[in-house]
Amino acid sequence: MCRAVVTARILRPEADLLSVFRAFQHAFYVDALDTTDGAVLAETGSRALAELGHPVASEEFLAEWNKRSTIEEASTDFATVRAMGVSSFPTLFLKKGETLRKVGAGYAHVDELEKHLAAMAA
Repeated sequence: MCRAVVTARILRPEADLLSVFRAFQHAFYVDALDTTDGAVLAETGSRALAELGHPVASEEFLAEWNKRSTIEEASTDFATVRAMGVSSFPTLFLKKGETLRKVGAGYAHVDELEKHLAAMAA
């Protein structure tokens, strides 16, 4: 599924990738689809991108998903977040100028996050 989001980013970088990711989650959690199947991911990704006004054929999506370069880009993304200290999801970061700071990782109540953000802003 992560590689499918990378595929969408490669094919249609201007698309709302969070909405595409939500479509993949819906396919898994609501529709009970096999999101380890490239054809399922291609159909889901193609449909999500089309709904966002960025159409791409499911065959094109699947071809990109299968490319070695796409697999490597997804691996690079995982290496990047590990280097940032991400070990659980969700992880929230705050970007201020060129500085990126971790706000929280894993589940956190909104009040806790607001306190942490306020302390970071001070």
